[in-house]
Amino acid sequence: MSATPDWFNPTVAQQLLFNTIRIETRESAKGQTTGAGTGFLVSHGRSGQSDHVFLVTNKHVVVGAAAVVVFFSHKAPRGGPKLGSAFWVEVNSFGHAWYGHPDSNVDVAILRIDPVLDRLLRNKNEIPYLIKLQSTAIPTAEHLTQLDSYLPIIFLGYPSGLYDEKHFTPLIRQGTTASTPGLDFCGRPEFLIDAGVFPGSSGSPVFSFDLSIKGQIIDFRLLGLISKTLQQTELGELRFEEVPTILRPVVPIRQFLNLGVVVKATAIAETIDAYCRDNS
Repeated sequence: MSATPDWFNPTVAQQLLFNTIRIETRESAKGQTTGAGTGFLVSHGRSGQSDHVFLVTNKHVVVGAAAVVVFFSHKAPRGGPKLGSAFWVEVNSFGHAWYGHPDSNVDVAILRIDPVLDRLLRNKNEIPYLIKLQSTAIPTAEHLTQLDSYLPIIFLGYPSGLYDEKHFTPLIRQGTTASTPGLDFCGRPEFLIDAGVFPGSSGSPVFSFDLSIKGQIIDFRLLGLISKTLQQTELGELRFEEVPTILRPVVPIRQFLNLGVVVKATAIAETIDAYCRDNS
């Protein structure tokens, strides 16, 4: 276990390491892991009331899971993350159900997690270090139409279950948009990215991330979350399939091609708004 390192400024990219959450599905809270995915935290302000904090991921990551656990890094005494010191919490046990986008075909699920965080803060041995995105920063459909067709992007997660096991941080990967973010690809609220998407990447947040020659950020925004990947079956058929959460090999054997499907960030905002309407 280590304290907050000197390199933790924190920069935007370093903060994203602690906005991204490892999700495991299990046979029971302490049972065998059956799958893995990625989530991230979004804070939603409410007039005159405390914020709701949502864990955002894909429906297909959590639907049907007997138990869902999430991992947090401990907060160091001086305020930053305590690298290498992490703990897990079974979120099912806190009485708040997953809430899906109203359209059954839109692969977004959220869980109101602030009750979990409040309980952790009361237990001073388990204080998490968290970075939350603000829902007000989610681009609208109009904002997306103003973006170029080609954008450099990054996404964070746990491809094939991999992560920095010593420091308990996710991997940051890069790519570009492959279709125009402002257009609904094939009529769905999605766009494509040119990037390697593997099991464990389900729910990974995708950001536009462009740097100047001097290394200054000139574009950064949440674009959406990974849902599907283009796969080629052993018979040569191409299919867009949900990114698997099961990390062991499955039959039939499929080859993952270098295209991923991203559900637009607007669908996240729609899911949060629908939750707030249904729970007002």
